[in-house]
Amino acid sequence: TGPVKPPVRPVGPRAVGKVCIDAGHGGKDPGAISRWGLWEKDVVLATAQLLAEELRSRGFDVVMTRDSDTFVELEDRPAVATRKGADLFVSVHANSMTSPATRGIEVFYWSGRSSAAPASVRREGVELADAIRDACVNNGLEVRSVRGADYKVLRYSRVPATLVEIGFLTNRAEEQALRTRSHRQRLAKAIADVIAAYKKGASR
Repeated sequence: TGPVKPPVRPVGPRAVGKVCIDAGHGGKDPGAISRWGLWEKDVVLATAQLLAEELRSRGFDVVMTRDSDTFVELEDRPAVATRKGADLFVSVHANSMTSPATRGIEVFYWSGRSSAAPASVRREGVELADAIRDACVNNGLEVRSVRGADYKVLRYSRVPATLVEIGFLTNRAEEQALRTRSHRQRLAKAIADVIAAYKKGASR
């Protein structure tokens, strides 16, 4: 199969009761490390935990691929969503770039040659990514891009999936912001807003 087509606006609510949140990296894999000493695996876990709290407060069941500083293989992360019966999969990461001026949130949906999910599920993943962009902007957060990628955690997901890069650790201002609970909470709220709207069939 080729790249997914733009999504169609949903016509009704979806059965979304359980969400799988994937905090990227962990354990022996630190991910990106800022020149000021912030590790990706730590900041994404802190953000994922806030997202889990936010979703639970709204009545969702939440399962996490990791809830501590442990390493989980890439293929095993979406497998957790399948095994636990999750309806959505959201992977949280932090970015890095050679240029320290590069900043903003990036949201990814699957766009590759093969996927574990049917076309209808992949289209919903695109919709989910677009909606996260809109919600981030509505919450005063800067978004750099929304685009397709063939990341393993997206490729092997059997449910609508998205990967959110919550900021650049190589940008001093974003790195400082990501150190604060208030900024991480804004990110968590934006993503939770989308999931709540998605359940109602009104995420676009």
